Amino acid sequence: MSPVTLKRLPTYLSYLKSLPEDASSYISATAIANALQMGDVQVRKDLAAVSDKGKPKVGYKVKDLINELETYLGCNKMEDVVLVGAGKLGKVLLNYKGFEEYGINIAAAFDINDSVISDTNIPKPIYHLSKLTDLCSETKIHMGILTVPVENAQSACDYMIQCGIRAIMNFTPTPLKVPGNVLIQNVNIAASLALLSKQLSEQTYNMM
Repeated sequence: MSPVTLKRLPTYLSYLKSLPEDASSYISATAIANALQMGDVQVRKDLAAVSDKGKPKVGYKVKDLINELETYLGCNKMEDVVLVGAGKLGKVLLNYKGFEEYGINIAAAFDINDSVISDTNIPKPIYHLSKLTDLCSETKIHMGILTVPVENAQSACDYMIQCGIRAIMNFTPTPLKVPGNVLIQNVNIAASLALLSKQLSEQTYNMM
């Protein structure tokens, strides 16, 4: 499955889980496409990659499709990850409960700031960054979240890789240089908001 297709699967899963309890027990690819403002041909192809239970003129049984998407995405088994950079954004992510829905558990956070490390209001343990090597070695964690200041992004990334991290969700706006065997998922919140603002501006202009 292509990375582009894989990125769409959580969107389908989230939508299906949001359906009210009294909704129909079956749903078509066309109905999903209309709800998400996507092409029905694309949605049908994406779902066919994870399920062969769709019936013509009937669609998919919602509960079965949810189970198949969760199984394919690995939501049924919990994956431990580490977070490097327990500042403001890092703390927000540490308190976010939504990761667990997708089988992700932030096992621990790491920082170099003593005042952050001593914060007892966070539901997850925060350790000094120097302890990352030991934890990754003992627990075999290979995935991490990076939320450090821009000037520390590359060095923190390099250290995470040295500790055994092979997949990084990068919340910094810095383009990271990594070896070919390391996966990077960039999440640029500021850029996304800027794009949304531009789209809103154009929409408002076209309505005048």
